[in-house]
Amino acid sequence: MISIKDALFDEDLRRIKESLCEMADLVSESLRNAIYSLEKKDNYLAKRVVEEDDAIDLKEMEIEEKCLQVIALRHPIRERLREVFTILKIVTDLERMGDEATNIADFALRIMDEPDLISIGDISAMARVCDEMLRNSIRAFLEKDATLAEEAFKRDNVVDGFYRKIFNDLLVFMLSDSGMAKGSTSLIFIARFLERFGDHATNIAERVYYMITGKRIKVELGIKRGYQDE
Repeated sequence: MISIKDALFDEDLRRIKESLCEMADLVSESLRNAIYSLEKKDNYLAKRVVEEDDAIDLKEMEIEEKCLQVIALRHPIRERLREVFTILKIVTDLERMGDEATNIADFALRIMDEPDLISIGDISAMARVCDEMLRNSIRAFLEKDATLAEEAFKRDNVVDGFYRKIFNDLLVFMLSDSGMAKGSTSLIFIARFLERFGDHATNIAERVYYMITGKRIKVELGIKRGYQDE
């Protein structure tokens, strides 16, 4: 029979997870709106992304406070404590992902009056992969699915590939038409923000994998691929 203490902890953790999902949804929406504002040259939407970043920051602080309270009041056992600590790390990455989405919107505002540029399609595709990584990493945490966490982790290679392609394409484009330097440079920055967004999603997947298995995913994948993790 479950103890009252464990029941109270379970309820506290359920509420924290609800808040975590809300924060992840805010970040996902922020990224999608930032990219849409870039695609459609939507000045209003880009400004809204920038303005709504505070909501993500506040959600991070709310979750951190709840986690500290549950640790202090419930004294969870080691396994459950690891889950709470993982949440604390996840929200840090989510907050930084929100910052990257805001950076994208900020740079989109700078090039609203620029002519249409190449690589927008690649940037949109890159953003979709990043959003997928975020959602799958959070789902892996909620469902304690190590396989899904590993799949999300591996998708970082796709994001890195997009970044290299976009960088190279825009560099060639700028060299052929110096008048497009401002817009092209801004898109390179946007691709870089997306690459960092993907890195934070990878961090979440890595931490979730460790929470579930007690193993370091880089070491595990290094063994599978036949090289040592550095």
